[in-house]
Amino acid sequence: MPVRAQAHFAVRLEDRAYRIMEGSSELAVAYDPVTAMGCLYSACYARANAALPAGSLFLHAASGHHEGRRFLLIGESGAGKTTLILHLASLGVGVEGDEIAVMTPEGVAALPRRFHVKSDSLAELPWMHAIVEASPFHDNGDGSFVFAVSPRQLGVDWQIMLAPIDAVFFLEPNHGGQSRVEEMARTRMVELAMSEARLPDARDRRWLGPLCAMLNRAGAYKLIVGDLDKTAKILLRTLREGNALAKGQPW
Repeated sequence: MPVRAQAHFAVRLEDRAYRIMEGSSELAVAYDPVTAMGCLYSACYARANAALPAGSLFLHAASGHHEGRRFLLIGESGAGKTTLILHLASLGVGVEGDEIAVMTPEGVAALPRRFHVKSDSLAELPWMHAIVEASPFHDNGDGSFVFAVSPRQLGVDWQIMLAPIDAVFFLEPNHGGQSRVEEMARTRMVELAMSEARLPDARDRRWLGPLCAMLNRAGAYKLIVGDLDKTAKILLRTLREGNALAKGQPW
């Protein structure tokens, strides 16, 4: 995509306070580095959203593609989006993003940023240990860490596309339990997607029509996340069944 806008921010530490500046304007004041980083992220996302075409929206979702079909993983923080998308990458699935999907009237694209891997997730991703050791990280201050991992470190060709979505999975954690998938009414998926939207201006509803149109053409599923490997296999089987349906073949 062409560059639409540029933003310049500065963070100044003065008298133990982090002052987030844009030019000569003070946007926020924080008193610890993690909160300051959150304020900086919010400011960057707000400027990025303002530069996008009318009707665009940030969704709290991971994204990828497999055998010509593109999918979103929507869910609350802790549902397992990053863990699942990384496990899918280890199975050869194309991954695009783990946290934010940018929905525009033309399609959906992942926000281009490294994947944020929580240290707690490494128990289910033991093959990631050597990769995170070579990655930038920040300390949450409670003994846990977040590592910034580029998909290229996994040995995959990381490509981000702007295109329609074929399937949307809402993740419901059931860690240690059974994994399964259930079809969902598209109207219900719209409600869940709206709950995971990132809105800089709640009064602007121009995104609602494109969101409904996007989800109306995609399969909608609730994915119960139990065993990680079984969850991944269920997701891939569902995508393949969708492929067969799209071609007029029996399931």
